[in-house]
Amino acid sequence: MLTIINLPPELFAKFCTFLSPTDLLSLSQVCRKFRGYLCAPNSSTTQQIWKESRLQFIPKEDMPPPEGMNEEKYVLLLMTERGCQICKKNKECKIYWEFEVRCCKSCFTVNTISQDIIKTKYSQEFLDIIPYRHHVGFFDNEILYWEKQIDLIYSKYCNLPKENLQSWLNDRKHIFNSIMEYSKQRISKDKADTPYVPSLNFWPPISMLEPVELPSLSFIPQFIPIRRNNTSIQSPDEPKRNQFIKSEKKKSTIKFHDNYTSSHMKGKNFKNKFVHRYG
Repeated sequence: MLTIINLPPELFAKFCTFLSPTDLLSLSQVCRKFRGYLCAPNSSTTQQIWKESRLQFIPKEDMPPPEGMNEEKYVLLLMTERGCQICKKNKECKIYWEFEVRCCKSCFTVNTISQDIIKTKYSQEFLDIIPYRHHVGFFDNEILYWEKQIDLIYSKYCNLPKENLQSWLNDRKHIFNSIMEYSKQRISKDKADTPYVPSLNFWPPISMLEPVELPSLSFIPQFIPIRRNNTSIQSPDEPKRNQFIKSEKKKSTIKFHDNYTSSHMKGKNFKNKFVHRYG
């Protein structure tokens, strides 16, 4: 009985041409047989499956993968909707082609190291074969390396015999030139595909700006506070207002006195009536 598990490889490859890269990734996790079909880096059929899916469902990514990278890894690297490859949490990420990694800003800061820190630790001939990235800051421009990449290449560099060292350095130099050239092409392509958005950053940085001498002002206006003296001019209604206040105060005083007197007399009258009635 013919099932999907028992499909011939040619028929399986034909079905895969209708699947997106996300579906291919999900299909490769179904069973070992499908994973063998879709995750074989040395199989031309496998690479053709991923290439056709990329060109069909991601048409803007028409550039071939960099030298030494297979189609499967290239397509997975382009899937930015999957988020950071390191922390697996942040969805806002960027592809750094010099290091062949897709990560967020925080992971990039943690996993990179400045040239100023490592230039005394490693030789110059070793640093000449390590891919780097120019990081443009607000005040400076520094060269950053991927730490894990340095550790991996340096372990191979230290374990090589002297007679094979030069040929290995030449091969690594060729790979370095290829990676850096490809990263430049990708940056140019991304700039061409990205719509222009005005930036609020200043260029050149403030530290590079030349001081400008401002013209001296012969007259500087000063604000002199005006103090009100006692001989200020009164409004015509002000005497009437003062007379009204005095009269109101006098009325309130008389009213308070009358109330107090009436309440006091009320108590006396009540006492006299009580004595007259009950003895």
